[in-house]
Amino acid sequence: MIDPESLLYDLIDLSLEGEKGENLLREQFDVLILKEEHYTGSGVFYYFEITEEQRKFRLHEKDRLHPYSAIPSVISNLELINKELDLIADVLLHIENGLLSYLEVWNKTGSDYPKAALLSYQLKRY
Repeated sequence: MIDPESLLYDLIDLSLEGEKGENLLREQFDVLILKEEHYTGSGVFYYFEITEEQRKFRLHEKDRLHPYSAIPSVISNLELINKELDLIADVLLHIENGLLSYLEVWNKTGSDYPKAALLSYQLKRY
């Protein structure tokens, strides 16, 4: 499970709020396991391990953002802000085959995304 005190927890939690299929996605979130972090310079990708427990809560076709399509869904309704670090980042939660797959964060200012934990930040829905 993802540490409830972490930035990653906050990013996913707020991204899911009010989204189509929220209840099943939250069930997946409760059993989500972080597999890998990949920093790109201007951002970071958080990849999740797909487990049998998570598969129990797979979104049904009718509940997906693109029903009956092979197109992965992306929830992009959140911005991560830290003015001291020149950070204004889009947060994109990727859902593939009805399962939370990975979270992408990329800094729109062009500055490097920090590898160290953020001590303070603001999350803004749009």
